[in-house]
This record gives sequence, C-alpha cells and structure tokens, in this order.
Amino acid sequence: MNDPVGAKTLDIMAGAKNYNRWLFGQIRPWLVSPVAEVGAGTGTFVQMMSDLGLAVTAVDYNPQYLKVIQKNHSGISTLEMNLEKPWPAALRNKFSSVISLNVIEHITDDFQALANIFAMLRPSGRAVILVPAHGWAYGTLDKNLGHVRRYDAKSLTKLLESAGFTVTCVRYLNILGLIGWWVNGVLFRKPTIPTSQLRFFDFISPSFFSLEKYISLPIGLSLLAVARKP
Repeated sequence: MNDPVGAKTLDIMAGAKNYNRWLFGQIRPWLVSPVAEVGAGTGTFVQMMSDLGLAVTAVDYNPQYLKVIQKNHSGISTLEMNLEKPWPAALRNKFSSVISLNVIEHITDDFQALANIFAMLRPSGRAVILVPAHGWAYGTLDKNLGHVRRYDAKSLTKLLESAGFTVTCVRYLNILGLIGWWVNGVLFRKPTIPTSQLRFFDFISPSFFSLEKYISLPIGLSLLAVARKP
C-alpha cells in the first residue's frame, strides 16, 4: 500500500477489539440503511454494519484498501472516490446515513469533503463524523499520520453548518486516549503509537468507557458529531 504508516495503523487498530466495539456502539443508533462509510480503510466497521443487515457501501480513495475489503468482506459494495474533488451527480441523494471516522482531518479542503458527504445523503439523512480533538494535542503522531489539523466543538460545528448540515450532537470522547496521545506525540514526540501501549489501552478501556456514559466530557481524544441534511 502507498501509505505505510496509515496502513500499519489501520492494521493495529483493527486488533483493538474493545475500542472498536465501543466506538461502533456510539455510532450505531444513527445508522439507517442504505449506509456509506467514507474513508472505510480496510473495513473494520463496514463488516459490523453489514452484520446488522444494513446495505453498506465502502468508499475510499485507496484502491488497495478497497481490494482488501472485497477480499475479506462479502456483500459490501465499494467505491473509489477522492474526497477533495466534487463527486458526480449520480451519487447524490443515495444514502440514508453516512459515517466518516477519522478521515476529514487528513483532507486539506475539509469543506469540500463535507460537501460531498452532504450531497450523498437523502433529505433528512444523517452524517456521523469522528475527528481528532484539540489543536494543542497535535504532535508527531498526527504529523506522521498525515493529519492536517485537529478540531474543537466550535470549529467542527461551524464547518458542518457551512456545508449545509443541521448539527444535532457534538461531544468529546475517550479522555484516556487523549492522555496517551499527548504524552507520546507531544511530550515525547514519538513517531508512531507503540503497539504495546495500544494493546494495554484496549485491555483497560472498557471500564473507562463505561464511565463516559454518565459524564459529559469537556475534553477527549476525539469529537463525535451527528449532523442532519435538511
């Protein structure tokens, strides 16, 4: 694959079973068929959606990632598209829900990316967007993963609204992950996430995630936004 750091990270994160189950639980209430995942990577979440009986389309710019999905996940449609370019009219109003998890922070023109997602949705359809949070947490991990930026609640809300969305929910997630990210990427300036730390995080994370059900966090590793197309 032409993105060795990104490919390695996708491979490592695919093994973070507890984290992936928890994150999928955060987005599941908003999923309505047909659904597209924009920036599907190698397919960790498309299979979870398909297992619910949803009609799923995996969208990614990287044909190698899509080949992995086609090989490993049956019944998933795939579509190779570049988020930074306007998409064809044939894709408009096709999906009831679209998810994009840790994708638009890689895009220089993040407005165009969200405009494409907006166009894909049917009226009253919902987009679920996950992005990294807090500019002060930007460090070597972000740089090496190709992150252009990190977001706060205000900037993400403004961006979604400028693309035409009505924002219904924005909240911070994963305070435990934020601590590890800042220590590794900002304090110690490590080039990649240590695999041993990720495994330990995935092991202990369920207890922390259960607490987040009852606490509205002012900070977190990620921002989750739910936005509706009028």
